[in-house]
Amino acid sequence: MGLNFKNTTTQEPVGGFQNLYISYGINLLKISNIEIKTASTGKIQVKFLTEGKEIPGFEGADLGDGVKAKGLIGRINLGSYFDKEDEFKVNSLLSNLMAIAEKAGVADKLKEIEAKDIEDLLSKFVKIVNGKFMWFIIKGDQYEKDGKKGYGLSFKEGKVGEENGKKIFQIFVKEEKFMESVEEVDGRIIKVKGINSVGSSIGKKETLEFNPKYDLKLLEKADPEPDSNDELNAAKNDTSDDLPF
Repeated sequence: MGLNFKNTTTQEPVGGFQNLYISYGINLLKISNIEIKTASTGKIQVKFLTEGKEIPGFEGADLGDGVKAKGLIGRINLGSYFDKEDEFKVNSLLSNLMAIAEKAGVADKLKEIEAKDIEDLLSKFVKIVNGKFMWFIIKGDQYEKDGKKGYGLSFKEGKVGEENGKKIFQIFVKEEKFMESVEEVDGRIIKVKGINSVGSSIGKKETLEFNPKYDLKLLEKADPEPDSNDELNAAKNDTSDDLPF
């Protein structure tokens, strides 16, 4: 029997798995809301609810009231648990918020904020930066719950100094138009090169880089001890971590 392709047609495949959530790597995100998680010790952890750029034709995760996300979404930790009365930790939070505001071009508006407490401060912060896209390095911390594996996400921070023997860390963040080129591996952005267009380093070339050796913690390498047993129990009992948003 002779074979040929004269009457052979093709079709685009449909269906299959559609990822709805942000993952570790370098992501261009906007902050849409905040969430504060409280351990039984009274310590708190700040989480940002974030969303990526709109994807044409994409039907994302359900946001409630029949509204679907237009891009990938995710819940991302900003730092670890801290005591609201710890002045050093609170100042570290303020420094991170200011770093984000500077790259979003709204630092002057942030300086006008007067807040009664951290919750009020964060609520006002989100209203100011909402809709502003920025580049972030997102770390991944693998976990297993109910027999399923997932990744807890957190913003990467870098050491910027010390105060009274305590290390000071600040979030890695760049403005949207910082990017000149990106490097991807398996569809995941691992490097962004660009030039600073806002802040104190305008005109300086820099590179954001996601390094799996430091920024990805797999289960067999995960630290079994968090800051306290109470925080571990709080994490285990928080059903919101079943999904990354």
